[in-house]
Amino acid sequence: EHSVELGVLEPEIQSQISKAIRLGDINAGAISPKTQAPSAVSTDATVDDVQKEARASGHLRVLVRDKDGGLVQMVHVRDTLTLPGDTPIRDIARPLLRVKPEVPVYELLRHMREAGVQLAVVGDVAGAEQVVTIKDVIRRVLR
Repeated sequence: EHSVELGVLEPEIQSQISKAIRLGDINAGAISPKTQAPSAVSTDATVDDVQKEARASGHLRVLVRDKDGGLVQMVHVRDTLTLPGDTPIRDIARPLLRVKPEVPVYELLRHMREAGVQLAVVGDVAGAEQVVTIKDVIRRVLR
C-alpha cells in the first residue's frame, strides 16, 4: 500500500500481489471449481476414446476413472497422436497428483511443480473429487 501511495506501484499490481500473498490462507478445496463432475474415460478405454473425449470436452488432459468412479490416472492427448486408435490407454496413462481439500494452495503449487503436472485431484472420496489446475490458481490470484 505504501508503494501505491508513493506512485511506485500501480494499484492493480498491488492488489494482485496482495491476493498472491493471501494464497497461504486459501486451501485446495476452496479453489477447485465446483462445477459438474470432471469428464473422464474408463480404465479400459482406448486411444480413440481419449481423443473423442478430448474433442467433446476441449481439454488436452483426459482423466481416467476406475470401475468405482474414482479418478485414478490421466492421459495427455499429445501422447495419443502417433498411436493406433485401438491402443489401450493403460499403456500411456500417467499417475494423478492427489491432494486433500485442506492442503494450502502454496503447498498444492509446490507439489504440482515437483511432480511436473498442471492439474491435481482434490479429495479422497470417489465421485466427490474435483480437479484444480494451475490456471484455476492464477485465475483466483488475478480476480
